[in-house]
Amino acid sequence: MPANCKTGWCSVARLGALALVSLILLAPWSAAADNQGRSEARPRTPDAGLTTPNWPPAGTDTVHTQGEITLQLASGGEVTAFVTGPMVVRRSNPVSDSGGRLVIDTEIVSMTLQGSTPLGQVTVVESQTRPSTGQIQHQTSGQDFPADSFFDVFVEIQASVGTLHNVTPIRLQAVIHNIPPVLEIYRSSQAEPIPVYDPPGHLVGQILYMTHRIPGPGLDCSPARATLTLEQGGQVTTTVELQGPATVSRGAAVQAGTDRLAVRLAERLRRFLGIESIAAENIILTEIVAMNLQGITPSGPVRFVESPDQASAGFILRNAPGAQTPADSFFDVFVEI
Repeated sequence: MPANCKTGWCSVARLGALALVSLILLAPWSAAADNQGRSEARPRTPDAGLTTPNWPPAGTDTVHTQGEITLQLASGGEVTAFVTGPMVVRRSNPVSDSGGRLVIDTEIVSMTLQGSTPLGQVTVVESQTRPSTGQIQHQTSGQDFPADSFFDVFVEIQASVGTLHNVTPIRLQAVIHNIPPVLEIYRSSQAEPIPVYDPPGHLVGQILYMTHRIPGPGLDCSPARATLTLEQGGQVTTTVELQGPATVSRGAAVQAGTDRLAVRLAERLRRFLGIESIAAENIILTEIVAMNLQGITPSGPVRFVESPDQASAGFILRNAPGAQTPADSFFDVFVEI
């Protein structure tokens, strides 16, 4: 992540009013291709299924990731840390289960996520003593995607209060549409909090919630501004000017005809938009992965942040292959106010 893209702690107040928002990214960001890989967005319509079982052979994926972890400390207080950093995942060869569905065994072999907090630096790393294993499995026999994926994660959290660890795994799971699962969000699924302990084994708190994602091969961090209009009972109560950083994840431009990803992606967007003439090489996938806009209302400060639970995905549709502008762009945005 660029140095000016800050990670940290965030507390959010929810307002009981309708918010109408226009968002402008002040620094123009390029739609040119990155050479770091390709990504595939979650379709916004039901997936008809991909009947080309061709998962990759055994291998290792080294990816840049982002995470969010909410802790409740025994000493009191609840804190949420937004962290970012590299992760390495090892994959086995696909094998068929008794129902004819392909299964891949996975393991997080290393992970180092860092963020700055009011209490100092926080680092979340993969446990040195407990393996974080998981699986990817076909939802339907003979169809690559969508697929179910999970990890049972053990971590060490290094913070000013000491080094904390869990002995009960954090089950992170997601429905994925690509391997590696770029732009997918893994969420903790346990109904009960996960206890965390200090090195001697004393209970010092619990993990309430955790998410983890691969944001994509390109990250653009730029200042942004927005106009937030609050309404109540059909009447405009106040209009607020907001500003702050926004981080957008970009996939690389898809190369036409070079692999089945190009065909799959163009097919999904044609279904989504109902346009038959979309060429895969004109599509660049995007997602707002972080946003922290602030302003002042007559009632006090207001903060406008990207939802930690819902992905704000979109894409850029170029008018011609290789042309950066003009282009059509949209985001489906989920926020917390």
